[in-house]
Amino acid sequence: MFEPKLKKISKDVFKNKNLRNYFILTHKKHHREMYFQSGDKKALNFAKPKFNSFKKRIIFFLLKLGVLQPILKQIKLSQDIGQLIFVGGQIKGFDLKDKVVNSFHHIQGIPENFIKDKEVQLKLGKQGFAPKIINIDKQNNFSQEELFFPFLGNSIDNFNELLEFYDSFSYQKVKTTLLLKKIKNYLIKNKINESLFNQAIEEIKKTNYFLFTKIHGDFAKEQCLINNHKIFFVDWNLKKGLVTEDLVNYFRFEKDYFNTKEFKIILKKYPLHVLKNLEKYLMLTELLRITQGIHDFKLSKKRINNLLFQK
Repeated sequence: MFEPKLKKISKDVFKNKNLRNYFILTHKKHHREMYFQSGDKKALNFAKPKFNSFKKRIIFFLLKLGVLQPILKQIKLSQDIGQLIFVGGQIKGFDLKDKVVNSFHHIQGIPENFIKDKEVQLKLGKQGFAPKIINIDKQNNFSQEELFFPFLGNSIDNFNELLEFYDSFSYQKVKTTLLLKKIKNYLIKNKINESLFNQAIEEIKKTNYFLFTKIHGDFAKEQCLINNHKIFFVDWNLKKGLVTEDLVNYFRFEKDYFNTKEFKIILKKYPLHVLKNLEKYLMLTELLRITQGIHDFKLSKKRINNLLFQK
């Protein structure tokens, strides 16, 4: 899918030096790709945390054996991009020898936004919440940053670090009426008429305000890295948001949050106002994510139904 973009990066930025063969593993549904060199076991081992489901673990096992490689597409690229390349929200080349990450904006992304995100990361790196940026190349929409390793520990440690980040900002009280007005306008405009959503809105009304702060945005396990026993986060989409947005996104594959032991422990670390109005916060988070275009109606309805009727 993204071969033309990778070839352009190889030629324009790295001058096609040290060309090597890369295999391409494509996930068409999620528009993601992984590029890896033939016979590079270190690169495959580095990618292992990405294979985090039963089906994906089988694929990883077959890659380690070399069984799948003969049927995969190949491409010649400069090795200087990195021995392992992921194309997701961004294009990231992992140079495991020099321990740097080469990042480029996605083919569908806006270059100016990519640079803004990296400038944000530059500040967060100095504060110790993100890998430090080594260089930002605005002409090529390209950055280099420190290479850290995936954090494979428990989620509680991740949220200890994230909540420390929240605490570096002040919490803001946002009136419920303003939030619900935005949600209702979106539902009307997009002709979404779900009785369950209306019931959720009636419950949310009972709380006068909700806490907002600066959040990571699109928080996920694969964005948590470690270096010298300290946790760092990547792929920041720093924005003002409801304090539970990162929490919901992190457990986005759980139909019932409360069946997850780590979720219950993490909740205890949140402000008292969240704990007293927990179901309302979680329902509001679902509805706000819908207005942001981050939604799965089937999953959102399941979650809201649980929150309304299975307390």
